[in-house]
Amino acid sequence: MVVNATGDGGDAAPGNGVCRTAAGTCTLRAAIAEANAQSGANQINFSIAGTGVQTIQLGSQLPTLSDTSGPTTINGHSQPGAAPNTLQNGSNAKVRIQVRGKGASGIDALRITSPNNVVTGIAFFNLRRSIWLAGSNAKGNSIRGNFVGTNAAGTFGFTLSDLDLSAIGIVLTAGATNNRIGDTSLAARNVISGNARHGIGCYTGTSN
Repeated sequence: MVVNATGDGGDAAPGNGVCRTAAGTCTLRAAIAEANAQSGANQINFSIAGTGVQTIQLGSQLPTLSDTSGPTTINGHSQPGAAPNTLQNGSNAKVRIQVRGKGASGIDALRITSPNNVVTGIAFFNLRRSIWLAGSNAKGNSIRGNFVGTNAAGTFGFTLSDLDLSAIGIVLTAGATNNRIGDTSLAARNVISGNARHGIGCYTGTSN
């Protein structure tokens, strides 16, 4: 599935094999809903018209990645102009897809309750929880090459006045285990900064 619009509309007919909103576009929200409805592995790529960074403004939390029949890969690096980090120190990643929320006490972005999914090449910012791995089925997931808590330019950050105890960039709860946040490769390096509380939080019997 190829996301071709920055809108936030839902899929018109989940399960029909086509990512399409009522307006005829494929949004990230619609693509996730369609991926959940399809059995087996799914790939969500991006090809949104225009140059520079494309911003997806969420009105509510995205559909939970919950399909246990096969993993879903959400690949922000597929957007034209995007490129992963190649620096040993720092990051020169070119992130061209960013997902914006409604503040530290607002909405979460993406909850994951199924195994072996990959989320890469996306900036998540102005959110309560950006990525939330929850439950014993949330295992073997890979969160790599993202900006978590800041925008694609790396300039956004909450202040102390925005503090919310739940506003954590990447959260693992309720038995989520064996998940990977980044790895030893340069391309997989996440930039985790600007969150209202912690960058990463592990709770209730979880491990990563």
